[in-house]
Amino acid sequence: MTTHLLNFEPQFSGLVHLGAKRQTIRPARKRPFAVGDTLRLYTGLRRPGVRLLGEGRVTAIRTVRFAWDGWLLDGKPLAFGALTRIAHLDGFGDWFAMIHWFEHTHGLPFEGVLIRWVRV
Repeated sequence: MTTHLLNFEPQFSGLVHLGAKRQTIRPARKRPFAVGDTLRLYTGLRRPGVRLLGEGRVTAIRTVRFAWDGWLLDGKPLAFGALTRIAHLDGFGDWFAMIHWFEHTHGLPFEGVLIRWVRV
């Protein structure tokens, strides 16, 4: 098993620390995530004042694609309700806020992985 470091922006750090946010969507990595991997969850990584928010064990990995013309989870279209649930689990108020964040941060279309974990 592999250990991965994940950094969270301040807007998400409180939810991660409290255990309310137990998923994240990230671009794919050269060293991919796998079920069973350990996550060390930080905010401010590689900066003064870095703070460990907790640790987790990966329970699920799903592929995602977000674009204004549609959203896919594991290559299948996402219904509006499912996209809304993913947005809430990821710490956003609604799907529109999530999609705008991805557009601003990564650009659309965005392809990556949804990672879920349990606290350890």
